[in-house]
Amino acid sequence: LTSPIKEELAGTDQNMGNVNDNVDFRGIVQRIKSQQFKVKLDAITECRKILSKQKNPPIDDFFKLGVVPLLVETLQRHTDTVMLFETTWALTNIASGESVHTNAVVQSGACTILLKLLCHSDPSICEQAVWALGNIAGDGAKFRDMLLNDGNIIEVLAPTIARFWEA
Repeated sequence: LTSPIKEELAGTDQNMGNVNDNVDFRGIVQRIKSQQFKVKLDAITECRKILSKQKNPPIDDFFKLGVVPLLVETLQRHTDTVMLFETTWALTNIASGESVHTNAVVQSGACTILLKLLCHSDPSICEQAVWALGNIAGDGAKFRDMLLNDGNIIEVLAPTIARFWEA
């Protein structure tokens, strides 16, 4: 698994350009609904890569098609490391959008799952969960305070940081 920073530095997604005109957003979302693992994973990866564009990612295009609850459901039902990584990264990108996008991620119940992922054995998944929670907290005082008042985030985050700091 490649972290967002490493992927950006490697330039693997720099050539995305203005691909919005050629993207079948509806088709990608339909494939995310698939019960076939590979079809679902490929669609989520495609969604994540499109949302990882540096300028003006088409968050709203996916958002309007209902991708947030599909991604959260995927996090709830799957344990495969790559599936969790790609799905969490896609949610991280959506949470970086407008407040309406971040709110949808929160309202979908993603925070509880993201907090659990902070304890995942794979550091790449933990990193994505931290990014996603950071984007949520960074949306404003309301979500920042919600996460801090939960109390659980500090208890979970401190050992996670220590664990990977030592690695």
